[in-house]
Amino acid sequence: MPTRPPFQSATLAPPPTAIPTRAATLPPPPTQIPTFTPRPTATLAPVVFTGRGDDVVSVKKGDEPALLRISYAGSSNFAVWNYDAAGSRIDLLVNKIGAYKGLLIIDSLDNSPPTARLEVKGTGAWQIELLPLSAANRMSVPGVLVGKGDDVVLLSGGKPDLMKISHLGSSNFAVWSYASRRTLLVNDIGAYTGTKPLDAATFLLAIHADGAWNLSITAR
Repeated sequence: MPTRPPFQSATLAPPPTAIPTRAATLPPPPTQIPTFTPRPTATLAPVVFTGRGDDVVSVKKGDEPALLRISYAGSSNFAVWNYDAAGSRIDLLVNKIGAYKGLLIIDSLDNSPPTARLEVKGTGAWQIELLPLSAANRMSVPGVLVGKGDDVVLLSGGKPDLMKISHLGSSNFAVWSYASRRTLLVNDIGAYTGTKPLDAATFLLAIHADGAWNLSITAR
């Protein structure tokens, strides 16, 4: 009687290896490049601080990014620093001579401790509004936006492609874009004109300027 062949299941090919997800195949971000928390929230209740001259104010907020709308009516140097809960200085947010008005982003880096205090230096009256990120100005893509001074802009509509930028000021001009991480697009002194590529996932721009600026963004 012929020998019965052995059971064949052991010779079957193994199931195909699972295809890694997109996130798993992406290279890690370069060292020292911070990652941005990419979801604007409106959970932060607006708070207004007012004063005159040098002062320190306590800021109660979570870890999420936030906005500061700052105005100053003096004629001398005006500076604002933010500090963490341990008393360590985080950043010099404003350093201007004379009257100032601008919108700034704070705590946008998830490897940085949240702001717990603001130190104000000046001789005149000032006002600081703590606002949720959702209170930023808006721009639809494709589109054009004209502004002046420091500002924060949330993008909506199509996927960004190219951004043409112009600035008519005389001091430092910088533009940061935010997608999965923060990217410094422009860092120049004085008047500037140029075109920069944008990550298709870019959803926010932070502008630091003393003069008038113009942004023109095309869609993919």
